[in-house]
Amino acid sequence: MPRKPCYPYWLEEKPQNELESLEKRFTLDCVSVSSLSSGTSKIYPKPFSVIPPYNAQKDKHAKTYFRSKGTQKIIRNSDQINGGCSINGKIADRLNETSLPAIYIKTRNKAGCGYSRETVSGHARFMSNVPPIVGWNGEFGFRRNTPDLLKHPSVFDHVTRPGTTPF
Repeated sequence: MPRKPCYPYWLEEKPQNELESLEKRFTLDCVSVSSLSSGTSKIYPKPFSVIPPYNAQKDKHAKTYFRSKGTQKIIRNSDQINGGCSINGKIADRLNETSLPAIYIKTRNKAGCGYSRETVSGHARFMSNVPPIVGWNGEFGFRRNTPDLLKHPSVFDHVTRPGTTPF
């Protein structure tokens, strides 16, 4: 029987194509969100936000918490039994689901618009394509100022780094 890893499943290394598909599903175009929020601030009432508020009852990771008996009793008493609402209330939730800017952002995200590799990859691209640094002492770290060293960099089969043995 294979042994389970001691780290959580979400820390496992995933293939590059799977990571790219996950990134493309989580899309938020900053320019369109900014222009929509500045343009709709005078049209829609104050509770409206282009980025929808968090509703814990719709979060799939919190389902087990909301299924417990004690939580069900509190939900019934607070009239939140049908999926509940966010902290802003039912009217704000309805605006964030059915208004034109919300529908526009949802359709953009489904189509994969606003995806930019530079924006999404962030720190993952930091040292990805670094050119080799060849200093004064050359590629191998020591000077080759004699003709013999210029022609034959090493008398061994392969060049080793200082402090390591070739065997």
